[in-house]
Amino acid sequence: MSESVPPRRGTDFDAALPGRLSSRALRCRRFGLLLVAFVGWWQLRRPFRPASHRRGLGSAIVGAMIDEVRRVLLRELEAFAREVESFPDDESLWKTLPGVTNSAGNLALHACGNLKHFVGAVLGGTGYIRQRPTEFATRAGRREDVARGLREAAEVVGAVLPHLTTQALDQPFPEAHDGTQLPCGRFLLHLVTHLCFHLGQASYLRRILTGDSHPSSAVSLEALAGD
Repeated sequence: MSESVPPRRGTDFDAALPGRLSSRALRCRRFGLLLVAFVGWWQLRRPFRPASHRRGLGSAIVGAMIDEVRRVLLRELEAFAREVESFPDDESLWKTLPGVTNSAGNLALHACGNLKHFVGAVLGGTGYIRQRPTEFATRAGRREDVARGLREAAEVVGAVLPHLTTQALDQPFPEAHDGTQLPCGRFLLHLVTHLCFHLGQASYLRRILTGDSHPSSAVSLEALAGD
């Protein structure tokens, strides 16, 4: 006489399922428990890092990001100044072509005003008052004055950005732009690409107007290699 097999112990839920499905559910439950145990064991093996240490790492990363933004902005502003100085005369700086709305001079004034306002006035409290319509309405001016304005914007960037804190970058940028308010760090990246975009426009406009194709070394790696 064969021995009777004791009934499988389980929950009421297991008993309510067909045999094959109940067995599969039990295996999944066991696997889940093993996974939880493994994760807990792995967390115990990791070295403990106090919150102050984690904040220190975050501050170091943020500080490095700010410094990289500063470096690129300074490089492009200096390249923009050289681009302006590369025009053969003051008059050609303000010329356009069919299909082109803004001259290289207007683009340079716009780049200056943009950074002096958003970096200088908004983040640095410099008190600079922007005259944005004038950036696009100006039709004449000396190359040396426009180039000087670009280098003044570089001085503002160099003075303000190193003093930004981790907390400031995590917060929304203090001023909305075109109805959108981005995190401060992301808005700084936008300012970089905005400057590069207009520098490229000015460079090609100079080449087309003058027939002079020599570059202003706007993307010089050497300029980023220094301290």
